[in-house]
Amino acid sequence: MLPRQFKALVQMLRDELSALRQVGSEQVSAIRDGKKTAHEDRGKIERAVAAVQTPEGDRAHERTYREKHYHVQVVLTVVTGLAFLAAAVYAGLARRQLKVMQNTYSEIQKQTRAAELAAYVSCKNAEIARDIFIQTYNGGADTRATARGSIQQALAITESVAAAIDPEISTPVVNSQGTYQIPIKLNNGGGSDARNIFVKVRAAYLSIGEEPPFSYEKFTTITDAVLKKGSSSPRSGWMGIPVLDEKGLPLANSEIVRSLFAANKGQVLMYGHISYLDVFGFHRWRNFCSQIRGANSSKDDVVGPHGPPRKCIQYNQEESFRSIPGETIIPPPLPLSIPSEMVCRKPSD
Repeated sequence: MLPRQFKALVQMLRDELSALRQVGSEQVSAIRDGKKTAHEDRGKIERAVAAVQTPEGDRAHERTYREKHYHVQVVLTVVTGLAFLAAAVYAGLARRQLKVMQNTYSEIQKQTRAAELAAYVSCKNAEIARDIFIQTYNGGADTRATARGSIQQALAITESVAAAIDPEISTPVVNSQGTYQIPIKLNNGGGSDARNIFVKVRAAYLSIGEEPPFSYEKFTTITDAVLKKGSSSPRSGWMGIPVLDEKGLPLANSEIVRSLFAANKGQVLMYGHISYLDVFGFHRWRNFCSQIRGANSSKDDVVGPHGPPRKCIQYNQEESFRSIPGETIIPPPLPLSIPSEMVCRKPSD
């Protein structure tokens, strides 16, 4: 029994020793590991200290580097501050400019309003002026019509009492020298006396159909200071006007001329210009032209194809009596261009 217990005790002692050995081994390993770790940490510390304890040149370089970066930071800070300051200044200027623009816009609005009101007033004034102009024009047209009628009436009365001188022409005669003459006298058939009478007249022998030249290179003159109404000039009776041929010489009573007259191949045209003053002091004149076709023809013998030339008829119609109508005294009305009715827009409030 004792040996069994002894064996058990021995085995227990073995187990305890084995456990103590294992614990010792672990302690030794832990001490070894701690020493190794301490050695490594010492190396790190030494390296760190060595790193910190740099030479003087390196420290100067590092100091210069830090100072350089410091100055750069200072410059950047100053520049940034200036930029902020400039931005603030620009913001102030912009705010001020905005205020000025707002004031300007407000002023423009006021001026626009005033301009609209002025335009409206001008438009209304133009409407009033347009109405007044139309009324004035219509009144002027009525006045012109009235004046024209009055003047026409006055002219008609004037014509009825004014002097009117007309030539009276007789048939050709042969004088003692054997040349043709045309007797003529002036009759005042108007309602008043005529003064300062001046007449130039010419009688020319032409072929039938030949137009008169109406030239007065050679002509006969009849003058009188006063020709009373209802009287004749010259007072002694008729006045003979010599008939001139194409050479300007008195036309002789030859067989050839008589045969031309008889065959209606020759004609005598008497034309002239009469000028005088009427009782109103107006200068009056008239032209006349008459055709005579032989000793037995009169100034009224215009029947057939051999009547007076066309120019003779026209010349006989020219007179100042037809040049004094009311249209020359009262000018015709100017063409009126009335503007369309205007629409004035009242400006809104």
